Amino acid sequence: MHSDESSAVARLRQMVEEALAASRSRKVVEPLLERLLSMAPPGSHAALLAHRVLAEYRLFEHPWRALLHLRQVLKAHPEDDAAYAMQGVAHVASGNLYAAAASFRRALQLAPHNPWYHHNYGHLLDVAFNQPLRALPHLKQAYAHEGKKEAEVALSYLSCLFRASMEEPKLRDEALKVLEEALAFHPSHHGIRALARSIRMPSAQAQGQPPHGTTRSAQRKRHAKTTSTKPLPDGEFKKYEEQVLALLRTKIGQEGVLWEAANDLWKRLAPPSNAQGIALPLDAPLVAAALHRCASIGRTPKPSFASLGRLYGIPPRRIARLVRQIEEYVSKQGY
Repeated sequence: MHSDESSAVARLRQMVEEALAASRSRKVVEPLLERLLSMAPPGSHAALLAHRVLAEYRLFEHPWRALLHLRQVLKAHPEDDAAYAMQGVAHVASGNLYAAAASFRRALQLAPHNPWYHHNYGHLLDVAFNQPLRALPHLKQAYAHEGKKEAEVALSYLSCLFRASMEEPKLRDEALKVLEEALAFHPSHHGIRALARSIRMPSAQAQGQPPHGTTRSAQRKRHAKTTSTKPLPDGEFKKYEEQVLALLRTKIGQEGVLWEAANDLWKRLAPPSNAQGIALPLDAPLVAAALHRCASIGRTPKPSFASLGRLYGIPPRRIARLVRQIEEYVSKQGY
């Protein structure tokens, strides 16, 4: 490379670093990074800076491009834990869940005390692989470090504890303790408040079983009320919507393509978009389970109706029936 090109790269790199230090917008910085990448020698400090920042920008919008940038960073610095952590996020956004797990594990090997790596890996184990007991130690460590400041970390640990207590009932006391802490730290967080209602529900009702002493006919009457399709007033609908989205957030997480697809489906089904469409039952777990299944079509792993039934406490046949209605409706809309 000629000396004048070297000085041009140095000047451009300085411009990039100054723009980043000043927190300039992506619209300003990204073109500078592209120019720097086109001018800097492969593997140079300037090129790796460009690759790293461009990867951060493109993690969710263009995860496959982020992965290409990160490949260059890791080629030069194979012990870069932050690059492996970003690689894991990009794999999640791409739907490559097993590759994401491997990336998060590698990041943890390199930086075993980083609470955010523990959070991301634990959250993936819990919501994507349905392994809350394996996820629990990771989310507990993340909560110990960040739970007071970050509501999403507290919610991830709390929801994992609640799910794990279904397999290990002795964990329920710990879940109730963490619930009180989380509500004290984040009293207005809608996800934690919605989950609190589920955790405080008697266990028989939470699992969709008739409460002690309830007859089958009474259960059917109660269920008929919860599955009513009568339109709700705006204020009541907002509460219903909050319950549906909080359940989805608890079960699948608010990251990556699965959440985006489920959220997009909800927007298409909720009023006024669904004014001439299907009548959704006013049973938040049933609707959330159906959205979860519909959003998972074509992705791996795809949950079965039986596993969704266990996860949401809903009979699988009811989920299947609603899924068919949603699929017929959205296919007519060209989804």
